[in-house]
Amino acid sequence: MAWDKLHKVTSSNGKVECTLGYMTETITLGAASATVVTSVLPGPYKSDMTILFTPSSNLANDITISVEHSVDGTNFIKIGQFDATAAVTGNISNDMSKIGTIDLSATGDASGGAMFLYALDSHGVSRHIRFSAVAVGDESSKTGIFTVIPHF
Repeated sequence: MAWDKLHKVTSSNGKVECTLGYMTETITLGAASATVVTSVLPGPYKSDMTILFTPSSNLANDITISVEHSVDGTNFIKIGQFDATAAVTGNISNDMSKIGTIDLSATGDASGGAMFLYALDSHGVSRHIRFSAVAVGDESSKTGIFTVIPHF
């Protein structure tokens, strides 16, 4: 598991073209409530990023996408909670580690994927950054592609 920074396409006549400027990584999604993570982003980053998440097939459950931070690359902080009232526990606005949620009741099967904003001011920055996905139900038969597009 590693971030791919070089994306090459070979045309029908054998011409090879390479595209830079974004990174992708494919992860296998987990069972119900299991956290799956990407590898650490090759950084550092000094700008916001667009995060695209594309599942391999239709999702059957809601998925929460979060960012995790570490100083040493081993011990990651997974919660950025600043409001603990019971009335808003499902709301992503009270936990700055949550980038977003794919809510199937609002998006259907989410087969087209989802787009999120990783804002440095909202979600923080550290030496080591990775992303995690947690599904409400079992999605372990599927994979998801994270695409990171820095706003340089």
